[in-house]
Amino acid sequence: MQPLRIALLALLAANICAAQTIDETTAELAKRLMRDPKVRELTTLSVRSASSLDAKQVALVESRLQFLTGKTAAPDADIRVTLSENARDYVWVAEIGRGKDRDVVIYETVRTRESSPQGGSLLTLDKELIWEQDQPMLDWALIDDRKGLLVMEPGKLVLYKRDGITWAPKATANLGASRSHDSRARIDVNQTDNGLVLFFDGGMCTGSIAPALKVDCGATETAWPMASFRAELTANRNYFSGRINISKTAKTVSPFYAAAAQGTLLLLAELDGRTRLYTANLEPLGVIGGWGSQITGVASSCGEQVLASTPGDITDSDAVRAYRIVDLGAVASSQPLGFPGAINELWSQNEAARAITVDRGRYAAWAVAVSCTN
Repeated sequence: MQPLRIALLALLAANICAAQTIDETTAELAKRLMRDPKVRELTTLSVRSASSLDAKQVALVESRLQFLTGKTAAPDADIRVTLSENARDYVWVAEIGRGKDRDVVIYETVRTRESSPQGGSLLTLDKELIWEQDQPMLDWALIDDRKGLLVMEPGKLVLYKRDGITWAPKATANLGASRSHDSRARIDVNQTDNGLVLFFDGGMCTGSIAPALKVDCGATETAWPMASFRAELTANRNYFSGRINISKTAKTVSPFYAAAAQGTLLLLAELDGRTRLYTANLEPLGVIGGWGSQITGVASSCGEQVLASTPGDITDSDAVRAYRIVDLGAVASSQPLGFPGAINELWSQNEAARAITVDRGRYAAWAVAVSCTN
């Protein structure tokens, strides 16, 4: 019988400095667990609380650590995490291994501070209503220094021009009967040469805005450019299949709704309601819970951020919040920005983002601006 080995990994710097959020504490524990070679054998995870954390917080910890499991080499290898605390600190204990052959990792840190924006510059998110309509809206884009507006609907693209304080329709491009049932699409505009690319389920259109709106939907390319790769939308669905091309190499991941990048990290909002972290080569790193299905990356003067919607039913009001990814965890860098209705789409646009909401059957286009407040 092998002796029980104990690795004490108390982060003294955290005790001396500031308290950590649940997300940060979990990310730090995961980071240390990944250094143990037994992690490569783990098949199951159990989390037990002997602390003041509520059920939702315990479930959050479990979801963040779930990526460590799922191996098949040793069916009886598991990780058992106990969440305890004393008057000042969290004391989290993880037992890793098989039977009596276990390593024990003990992680201590000052108990959580308030879940306000953490670290770095505090950001402010602001929204501006650009356009509303009753017809379904798939995407939109401001052009010509905000003097023009493109709105994509199923089967057509409409160009509006600013007329005082209102928008007046100037031209319409029909995209064909085959495009009349699309549930998701995207507009990419090259502001330098007025070039235009429309992405759909199973195809794309190219064209130009000036001197006149012109669109040709004969292209056969089906993959959309995403954060740092190309991906195909699943036929007749509103999510991507998981078959992607990254650095000219074909890869397969779980189907996902949206993607974002921060530095060398890739984030995919997957169909199970979790956002997963990957390396640039799509090696799994961790899991983020508590986000909605819409995410996008924004690089502004405030640095790189991930904007994420909140989870909820399609009929709910929604919100967007900015985050930084620190030690495989999400750290909020803004307060939530609320919207009337559910967020259908969220795409980056220059140093900001654009969103589409649906509220009681009415579609709205919103510009989301990011600014630094300190």
